[in-house]
Order: sequence, then structure tokens, then C-alpha cells
Amino acid sequence: MPTRNQASYKLKEAFRRFAYASPVHNWLGLGRNKYDQAFWDEKLAGDWEFQIGSTPSGEARDGITLALIRTLAPNAKSILDVACASGSLFRASGGRYSYTGIDLSTVAIARGKELSPEAVFQVSAMEIFAPEDKYDVIVISEVLYFQTLDEAVGLAQRYSSYLAPSGILIITMAKDAKAEAIFRRLAGKMRWVNGFVYQEKNEGPEFAVRSEKTRVYLSGAYAPRS
Repeated sequence: MPTRNQASYKLKEAFRRFAYASPVHNWLGLGRNKYDQAFWDEKLAGDWEFQIGSTPSGEARDGITLALIRTLAPNAKSILDVACASGSLFRASGGRYSYTGIDLSTVAIARGKELSPEAVFQVSAMEIFAPEDKYDVIVISEVLYFQTLDEAVGLAQRYSSYLAPSGILIITMAKDAKAEAIFRRLAGKMRWVNGFVYQEKNEGPEFAVRSEKTRVYLSGAYAPRS
């Protein structure tokens, strides 16, 4: 498996970028890997347990998400966190918002209920969850690229229909060809409001963003077109 700084990885990403810019990605079946509940439960109870704990990139993501909420939706009172893991966003907010988190993993939801009993958690696949309420903010972090391009865009648009008036949809993804295509496609269907690009620098101080070093993330806010 090529590492990020190898020519083969860069060539693969260049091809994927071309494919997602045209119908080729559908013909090739790109992005059709599906991970079920058993897969996530096994991973989050094992090698990937750190993903439902605290990491520098996770803390940064939550901080940026909350900064976007405070500045772009200052009157927000409710948050729906899709694929919430253990609900770190709720804890980062200090319980300021009425919070509902959904996740496919029973392991992640059990951890969330243990750490944040005052929040609302529900085990559900994001593809079938249909809330009865409207939310001031809906957050979808680091999960859309597990769908095909069309599915990801469709999911984001469907969740935007659950926004209260003046609500915002905040999406975070690590940089890759599919993530770029999803953000681009959504910008044509919803109104881009604002966002941040960030990268953990664990090898030393520098301003350059280098995707071959550590993962580069974009957290961005969209609003429905009026």
C-alpha cells in the first residue's frame, strides 16, 4: 500500500480526481465500500479505540466546529451530530447546546452515554435516520467519504432539510479526491458560508500544508439556498 509521499499514491489521487470530475467514477464503482455495524464495533473496541477518545486533530476539529457555530449561528440552541462517535463535540461545548448524537456503532454510543449522560444518543445508520425535530446546526464529520459521491451529496442535502430557519450544516473531511469532489458538488447545491483548512504539525513548525505529512482537513459551513 503506497504511503502519501510516494509517486504511486499521487498518481492514484490524480486519477481519482479526474474520475470524480466526470461520470467515470460511477462506471468504475468507486467508493462503494460499505462498513456495517459489526465492522465499526470491532474496530472501535480494538485498534481504533483512540477514535472515540481524545486526539489533537479531534480536539482541533471540535474547536473549529464550535467557532463556526458561535460566529455563524450565534443564536443556535440545538445540534444534531451525525456519526458522532462518543460525542466529543458536546463535551467540548461545555453542554451549552441541546445535543443529539447518532452513530452506527453501539460501542461508540455506549461510550457517549457513559461520558455524557445529559446528552441524547441514538444508535442509527445515518442513511435511515429521520429526525422529527429541526436543528439549528447539523454536523457531519469525517464520514461522507464512506459513501459514493452521489450518496454523500444526497445525504448532505437530505440532512440540510432538517435545519431550522437560519441553520447551518457543518461538514468536515480529510483531503482526498472524493472529499474534494463532495465539497465541490455541494457548493453548487447549497450556499457556502465559511470554513477552515487545518493540519496537525507534529514534526516541527511550518506554515506549509503538506498532505504527504499528516492529514489535511477542511471544516466548512453550508446553508440552504433561499
